Amino acid sequence: MFHKFYRGRIILALFLFWAATIGIVVRLAFLQFVNHAYWQELANEQQQSTVTVKPHRGHIYSRNHVALASSQQMNSLYATTAVIPESLHYDLAEELGKILDMKRGEIHKVLKRKGYPPIARKITLEQTERIKALSSKFEMHEQALYFQKESKRIYPFGELCSHILGFTEFDDLGDNIGVAGIELKYNEQIKGELKSGRTRRILGAGNMDALTEQLVQSAYGDDVTLTIDESIQDVAEKALRNQVNQCKAAAGCLIVMHASSGEILAMANVPAFDLNERGDSQAFQRRNRCLTDVIEPGSVMKTFAAAALLNEGLAEPETMVDCGNGRPLYIGKRAIRDAPGHRLDRAMYQEAFQFSSNVGCGRMALDFLDSPTLREYIQKFGFGRKTGVELPGEVAGNVPSGNWTPSTRVSVGMGYEVSATAMQLTSALACVANGGVLMQPYIVKEIRKPSGELVEETRPKPVDRVISTLASKKLLKMMEAVVDEGTATKAQIDGYRIAGKTGTAQKLNPETGVYENRYVASFGGIVPADNPQLVIYCCIDDPQGLKYGGDVAAPVFRIVAMHALKVLSIEPSEYHLDPELIIDEQARQLRMTQAADSVQQDASNRERQREATLAAGRMPDLRGLTMREVAVQLAKSGARVKFTGTGLAHKQSPAADEPLRRSQLCEVSFE
Repeated sequence: MFHKFYRGRIILALFLFWAATIGIVVRLAFLQFVNHAYWQELANEQQQSTVTVKPHRGHIYSRNHVALASSQQMNSLYATTAVIPESLHYDLAEELGKILDMKRGEIHKVLKRKGYPPIARKITLEQTERIKALSSKFEMHEQALYFQKESKRIYPFGELCSHILGFTEFDDLGDNIGVAGIELKYNEQIKGELKSGRTRRILGAGNMDALTEQLVQSAYGDDVTLTIDESIQDVAEKALRNQVNQCKAAAGCLIVMHASSGEILAMANVPAFDLNERGDSQAFQRRNRCLTDVIEPGSVMKTFAAAALLNEGLAEPETMVDCGNGRPLYIGKRAIRDAPGHRLDRAMYQEAFQFSSNVGCGRMALDFLDSPTLREYIQKFGFGRKTGVELPGEVAGNVPSGNWTPSTRVSVGMGYEVSATAMQLTSALACVANGGVLMQPYIVKEIRKPSGELVEETRPKPVDRVISTLASKKLLKMMEAVVDEGTATKAQIDGYRIAGKTGTAQKLNPETGVYENRYVASFGGIVPADNPQLVIYCCIDDPQGLKYGGDVAAPVFRIVAMHALKVLSIEPSEYHLDPELIIDEQARQLRMTQAADSVQQDASNRERQREATLAAGRMPDLRGLTMREVAVQLAKSGARVKFTGTGLAHKQSPAADEPLRRSQLCEVSFE
């Protein structure tokens, strides 16, 4: 009986065991196969955390891969105002103000706000530690003052490239909104993205597994590499700033461009500002004058009128032109005059260009160029439209519209009635330098992902062929004479052939419409002239004292060019005749001989004409003669003479060809 009693219990126990086992198996199967997703999600919630990775702005590099702009993570201070007793507001604001160098009132207003307002962003490690100690001092809730990591934009070189790089401002995710320069133009590529990912909690610890490299990099913005050479840029900024200060000028700008590709190696502006302290700067300091400021270029523009004449076969460097010998060129009632030291008599066009004779170059435009042709060339050189360089704020300048009068044609050929930016002028000079092809200037070399993968690469982009290679070479020789013996001798560099053109333009008062005694001095240079590599354009606005481009801007060109030639290892010039010009050189020599004979013949003819006039008892034409030459002429007539002024004869009484008696008083004024 005992046995039967326990046997029943054993059977019951076995039944219950197997029933439980089967139940567990069924339950496990249900959990594993039927309700797996639910329990997996619940496990993930307990074992993993969602981590947010804030955007990290990409770098901006120079062409030599030197970081010009980068980002670093810094602490920003926030407050949980609900857990900060109002009784602590005053004292806490006082202490925080001392640490953060802020006004107590500003912090006090923040503490009164609801929620989790920021108190200060991008604070230092030292400030962070002092604030942590402050929390302990006031025995506040651990979340009363808390820190969040946010990105801060860093510009390691301060002022360097400030107008190119631009700067950023804060959004909710950090220092990550581009508002000027490359930072603005390429903001979408540089700024990065907010990312989130799941990471596993480590058992028994509050920390987590490290984030994957892929997740971290996905939040990073692309890196932008510029064409700028930081060494050339540094020298350009310093040389320009020194000259602007020395001349007590209002401002200045300078561009260095590779002639054949359009790459911009330097773009300097004065005044400038420190990118890390931009809050202390003003709007006029932050303006990229190379792109935003238009000027009437003055005589630099004679280069492009000359290009039209040479390319159309309308004139040669040896074409003779009457430069007036100090007499003005009249267009209606308007008088075109030459500056002292620029006055020539009858001379070759090359000489008129070399010494920047307004009368000679103006007469060439009047006699050989019609308005449609000149307008076509001015526009083909890129004036009147944006160059397309990858920077915000560029303006198009202006080329006169409608029918050009003879006065407008002469004005445009001399650099007036047309407005242009430094960028346009540099680009047009590069067209002359590289054989006649206008290239689109560019300042961004490439864009890459943080992993190094190439996203975008800029290649040289031809816009239009403007003049022939032969016309380009002829014009370069004319420009070389400007530096060798003309108005830009201060641009000379030992061992290198330099071509260039000076400009000195009076400034127009926009309110009165009158040209004032204020000037814009400029110089555009090409080096080496025999194998053009670099184009450098320098402009100084409103210099005091010296005003001519050859005195003010050419020396800056020389400093920058010497450094750039060294940095880029550009060899000294080889003095040889270009093969393309050998045949033309024979004809040129013949024309020069004929021109010299013509000049001598003209002088002899004028002298004989004056002698004949005196012999007939009439007053000769004395304009353009020196005081000594006038005295010799009038001594032959026996007339009395009264001189006023100095320089060359400008006015006379009696007028030319009027009766002249012995002992008659002749008045001659000089200027």
